[in-house]
Amino acid sequence: MTVKLTAPEIAPAAETPYAPPDAEAHLRQHLHPGVVGVLEALADPMRMAIVRRLASGIECPCGWLGLPISKSTLTHHLHVLHAAGIVIKREEGTRRMLSLDREGMERRYPGLLDAILAAPETEPTAPV
Repeated sequence: MTVKLTAPEIAPAAETPYAPPDAEAHLRQHLHPGVVGVLEALADPMRMAIVRRLASGIECPCGWLGLPISKSTLTHHLHVLHAAGIVIKREEGTRRMLSLDREGMERRYPGLLDAILAAPETEPTAPV
């Protein structure tokens, strides 16, 4: 019996998935398609806080976001934002770097991200 092994396809560095592909696919199934899915992802105050912190345009490691939530909760929120196409994640050594996908959002939904970021909102607090 002969078994043929093939290497998995690896995405380019800028688009390396932060989560295993099946986790991202699972989240995409639960998000509505199109702009409704983006708004659904941004409806959570903690995810909005993440987007606001990334809005400065710099790329940063996820640990530098400084939010009052556990690592597992932060990971979940980042998966949702990535599945909705709002953030870009890439690996750099052992770090996972995050940035806001302004170009992709502007291409798909012109003006939406700027309008959302212009809205006043307070920073969320840790759940009680």
